[in-house]
This record gives sequence, structure tokens and C-alpha cells, in this order.
Amino acid sequence: MKLSTLVILLTSCCTLGYVNYLAFSQYALRHSADSVFLELAPIDPLSLFTGQYMNVSFSAESSRLSVDQVQSGLQGGAVGVFDLNDRGIGELKEVAGRRPTEEQRRAWNEKYGLDGYILFQLRVSPAKRNLKPDSDRREEFKVYIDQRQFSFEENTEYKYRDARYGFFRVQPNGQYTLIDLADANLRLLSPQSASAE
Repeated sequence: MKLSTLVILLTSCCTLGYVNYLAFSQYALRHSADSVFLELAPIDPLSLFTGQYMNVSFSAESSRLSVDQVQSGLQGGAVGVFDLNDRGIGELKEVAGRRPTEEQRRAWNEKYGLDGYILFQLRVSPAKRNLKPDSDRREEFKVYIDQRQFSFEENTEYKYRDARYGFFRVQPNGQYTLIDLADANLRLLSPQSASAE
């Protein structure tokens, strides 16, 4: 067998393996047992629907976190600790490094309960203020959730006008995917999600 044929064969096998790995990862994430509802932030209705997707943002992104709530050394990414209420709605409480230690997890278990919180990957950066430096003001941080759009079937945008929450599936490491949108009663709005309930 020629060397070039062997290289092409190995490259094809590696590519197929990688594509299968990505497909399986997404399947596993979409069928993860952990889920959370995050409140949508108000958005300009005129920019809400664009083609077959809508722009989304979340109330947690308007949170300003103090230095006490954000650990140092988050250059490699971060996870937000979301306290879950009895309806499964998450509220951002603090931010830690992307790979929390066992000691941190034990502390969160004691603070929020074993099933009372969920980890959620996000980005953190210092909040920009157009204010003069003031020694009495403490530094604040802003969080960003990377999911910016929700896709839907053609001509079904009317179903999402009452959306109040994003419904996410989340893995234990905080990796997530936006599955659906929900109304104020947490009823999922996509037809396939509603039929699966």
C-alpha cells in the first residue's frame, strides 16, 4: 500500500471518529438528566425574531457580582453556581473556576443542598463603569452566557411570544445546551418538547 493511500485512510478514520465523538457528545448533553430554567432578559420585540431564530439573553447576565462572589484566576473559563428553587429555576449566586475542587463541591452541597444547585459554564469579565475611580466602590464583575440564539421551525415564531425562560440541559461539568423556551408556567413551547412531556 502506498504511503499516500495510508495517510488518506488514517485521516479519514480520524475525521469519522472525531465527527462521531462530537455527535455522541451532543446527544449525551441533550439527554442529560440535569436541567435548569433561566429567566430571559427583556429584549426589544422588534429585534426578537430574525428569520428562523430569535435572539435571547438572560437575566443572570445583568447580575453584577462582587469580588466576594467571584474567585480569582478565572482566565481558563468559569462556572456559575445557580441556586435552584423548587420549580427548577436557577439564580446565580457565585462564580468559581472551570474545574471546582472537591472541597468547593462539599461547601456547595452544605450551602445549597446536594440537589439544590447546578453548575453552568459562563464567562466573567470586570464590569465597565463610566465613573471616576472611587476608593469606596468595590470592583464588580459581569457574566456572559454564550448561548445567544434559539432556532425554531419556519412559521412558528408566534409560539414563542410568551417565552419567559430558557430550558437548558446541563452536564455535571457545567456544559450546557439550550433545548427550548418556556412560558411563565414553565410549559415548554416547542411542539416536540410539549409532546415529550
